[in-house]
Amino acid sequence: MQSSAGGATRMRQMRLAITWGHARVAREFIFSRKEYKFSTEELNSLLLFSIIKQRTEFVKLLIDYGANVRDFVTQAHLTRLYNELRSSTGGYRLLQEKRKKEKLERGRLYHRVILTIFQVMLSDVGSIINQIMQGSFRSILCDPKYNERAQGNETFENPFDVMTIYSCLADCQSMALLFWESCKTPMATGLVAHKVYMFLDKMESKWARMDEEMTEKLENAAHEFEMLSCGLLTACYHSYDKTEWINILTVKMKDWGYLNLFVIANITGSKHFISHAAYQSYLTDIWMGNIHASTPTWKLLLYIIPPLPIFLSFNARFTNKDGTMKRLDSNEQDTAPKFSARERLELYYTSPVIKFFLNTITYLIFLGVFMATLLSSSKDKSQDMIGLTDIYTIVFVISTFPVELAQILAKHTKSVRKKFAKHFKKVYNLLDFLAVILFLFGFAIKARLSSSSAEVKNERYNLNNFS
Repeated sequence: MQSSAGGATRMRQMRLAITWGHARVAREFIFSRKEYKFSTEELNSLLLFSIIKQRTEFVKLLIDYGANVRDFVTQAHLTRLYNELRSSTGGYRLLQEKRKKEKLERGRLYHRVILTIFQVMLSDVGSIINQIMQGSFRSILCDPKYNERAQGNETFENPFDVMTIYSCLADCQSMALLFWESCKTPMATGLVAHKVYMFLDKMESKWARMDEEMTEKLENAAHEFEMLSCGLLTACYHSYDKTEWINILTVKMKDWGYLNLFVIANITGSKHFISHAAYQSYLTDIWMGNIHASTPTWKLLLYIIPPLPIFLSFNARFTNKDGTMKRLDSNEQDTAPKFSARERLELYYTSPVIKFFLNTITYLIFLGVFMATLLSSSKDKSQDMIGLTDIYTIVFVISTFPVELAQILAKHTKSVRKKFAKHFKKVYNLLDFLAVILFLFGFAIKARLSSSSAEVKNERYNLNNFS
């Protein structure tokens, strides 16, 4: 009985200390006493209470004392945390919006019955993360094994990553930074945390709270995570050789939908990360393909006529089975297999920079032919008939459709409708589409006039023969 009473006393003392935020008292008068020994269940209970109360000092204190975050972060605990979000947090407001959408979808009467017993499930949080990341991947929180009501002991492979995102949605930057320090994928988690804060900042205007202090807080938190990710990339950039830090950028991560850092940075819109020297160096490698990056532009243009590309020098790069890249160093280059003439032509004409040059040249030719067609038609009214130049221009315009469709389908979004919406959200894509439609409309009119002109000529020919 005394042991039980002592356990209840120390738990009550700890809860009071957590409630009032007296971490020093807990450290000096509770954890320092040898007769106070906390079990795993008690540590997990105190850790849960500390996270709900957003007491970062106590979370760190409990972890240092022996609380195991890997064992603590289970389906049941994480579900409880999201159900205990404060009403002032961005995560709570996003979940409320999701409830309103479900209310409209399920019907008012039905939803009125279940509204009082509605519990946030991890799949609800997962769908919000999917929304924040623009549907680029399916969150692990949407996995059925984390949403079965009969179970609650499922753990996560990367609990610190999960808790970092929770802390961001709970508007607790200090706790998010604490968990981020132990993340398995800190750069990716930092970029996603940056995106979460930027999304919440964007939603502030929608919610019309007009809280300048909250807006500044969210912007500073987003910037801090972005800089932390950039700092790690800088450390990798200066500590490893190029092949190793490029592999860090390109390795696919299971918890982030098998996306890599290169893609995640693009999705999250992290301008500082994208403008980093390491990122830009890899982007240059992609742009140049297997052609040496030091090759001058004039030489690339000069060698565009076959078979001149066979005289260029190319990099020997190989991709491993896990998707990472292997670049042969100067010693291995001598033993690397030499490219044949056909392979050199293929490497040259399939590189993005040469594709860009070829597209530019063909587009300039198209503009010249199209301008000549317009000028000749305006001077000579007899040029209403469809000619070879008209056929060339219409074939060129129609050939752009597969390219545009490929660009739309390549968007990092699961929904096809969202792919099209994201594509046409950019003004220049919309203008391109309108230009193509107007061109096809004008060509249809000319084809109709050409057909009418041919009929008139046939009638004149028949009348002449009859007379």
